[in-house]
Parts: sequence; structure tokens; C-alpha cells
Amino acid sequence: MDRSGFTVEDRDRTQGIYFVRYVDPAFAGKEEPNFFVRMLSLGRRKDGDANPIKYRVKVAAEGTSSIVTVLDSQGKADSGENSKRIAALLLDDLK
Repeated sequence: MDRSGFTVEDRDRTQGIYFVRYVDPAFAGKEEPNFFVRMLSLGRRKDGDANPIKYRVKVAAEGTSSIVTVLDSQGKADSGENSKRIAALLLDDLK
């Protein structure tokens, strides 16, 4: 999973939730902005930022299938580009 851009930090097996950190591989390893750039942005996050974003991946049984949902750090369904990448990476790894 680490080579896919995300790392499992923790899990709640009873609820089927995995807490993950994700860094877009296109930006992984790039230099962090210097002090002045960070101060000017006032800590606002931009798409394409190399800093990890925390997500939750929920796996739930539905009949004979499993449903995987990518949630934001507060537990709400997330349909952003990074969430789509995480779901696609999981699907590719399961093939």
C-alpha cells in the first residue's frame, strides 16, 4: 500500500474502517514550501499538495459482496479526486 501513495495508520475491525494517509504520487518526494510560502498561504491546503491527507476507508458486507467507501477524516463520504484514486488503487491491488 505504501507504494500506492497511501498508508494504513490504524483500523477498527469491528466497524470495518481503515484510517489511511494519502499523498498524491505525482507530488510525493517534492520539496516542502519554505517558511515564507507557508506563512503566506496561512496553512491553507491546495490540491496537489504533497502533504498527506487523512481518509477513512470503510468496508461493509452486502450480501455476498463487499462495499468499499472512501470517507474524509470526519467520516463523511468523499467523492474528490484523491478518493477516486484510493478506490481505484484498491481495486487494482485486488485484481
